[in-house]
Amino acid sequence: MRSLFIPVRQWHDRKHGPTPPAVASRFSRDEDGATAVEFALVAAPFFGMLFVIISIAHFFWTGASLEDAVQEAGRQIRVGRVEAAGMGQGEFKDFICTYLTIPKANCLESILIDVESSPSLAGLSTNAPEEDNEQYNPGDGADYVIVKATLPITAFNSLFDLLATSNDDKPNRFVLTSVTAFRNEPFN
Repeated sequence: MRSLFIPVRQWHDRKHGPTPPAVASRFSRDEDGATAVEFALVAAPFFGMLFVIISIAHFFWTGASLEDAVQEAGRQIRVGRVEAAGMGQGEFKDFICTYLTIPKANCLESILIDVESSPSLAGLSTNAPEEDNEQYNPGDGADYVIVKATLPITAFNSLFDLLATSNDDKPNRFVLTSVTAFRNEPFN
């Protein structure tokens, strides 16, 4: 009669895979290098594209925050809060820079703000703010106002020299611009 007992395999009876030193020696003997070559071919373009995508995202993020800052600053002028607070050009720049995603010290140093007002639309200028000729006149109630802001930012990568929109000789510099025009509420 056969026994119903089936012997259990013990740990030492199992066949083991290669030991860790054997695995290391097998890789050290491999002279194909296909993986390394493939990585070298794929890694440089991949990381280059990743870096370009991050740089472009930085431009768009900063541009969107500049738009938001100028819109909010324009709203403060439109309802008369700027005039009521007696806000000067420096405080107005500071107000805009609090909304931006770049360091405030860099913003205050490089942003150009131009605030013009006129009783008629024809009296407003659409020229970009100039470094030596920034204007700040938020106007009175019911005046037409245009708020223009330009912010030069530096690219992370010299590849962007081909796309730079600045008119000066500074490399890797892009100029972001935001404009809003409105008519003040009759707050006087």
